Amino acid sequence: MKLFYKHAPRDNRATEDYEHLAKEVVSYSCGLPLTLKVLGSFLCDKDINEWKSELVRLKEIMDTDIVEKLKISFDGLKPVEKDLFLDIACFFRSEYKDEAMKILDACGFHLVVGVKVLIQKALITISNGKFDMHDLVQELGHYIVRGEHPNNPEKHSRVWKKEYVLNICAMDGMVVMV
Repeated sequence: MKLFYKHAPRDNRATEDYEHLAKEVVSYSCGLPLTLKVLGSFLCDKDINEWKSELVRLKEIMDTDIVEKLKISFDGLKPVEKDLFLDIACFFRSEYKDEAMKILDACGFHLVVGVKVLIQKALITISNGKFDMHDLVQELGHYIVRGEHPNNPEKHSRVWKKEYVLNICAMDGMVVMV
């Protein structure tokens, strides 16, 4: 509960209403610290009705499917923030923030706000000047990109594995220099 409340502070909210809902969120998170952090960050600026709505969504997700639980935070992002998160998860984790920002800026992202939102939602961190994220959060990004075609990388919105790039280029008859 303490970890959850650290990321979803109670402030001036009616403690009794939020307390009950917070216990349910903690229960459905299976106590996984990363999930508590992500869900807490996601719910922190929501009102009581939004908490109730999100709790209904949580109950529909199987307890064992942590990636789906983490996806709730992703689903709450604006489209440009979703694209920014997916690009960082697939291409820029462990890359220097300043260098990655130059490339991402050329793609038309609203970086200052976008990066701030991703940090607030506990989807990314900046450590030693580099973009970083928990392994499960990166897997969430990869899971989203694979979408309905997990075994067909040519249908993914992003391709980050060398072997997939080579296979896709071979399908198109392209010669790739490695």
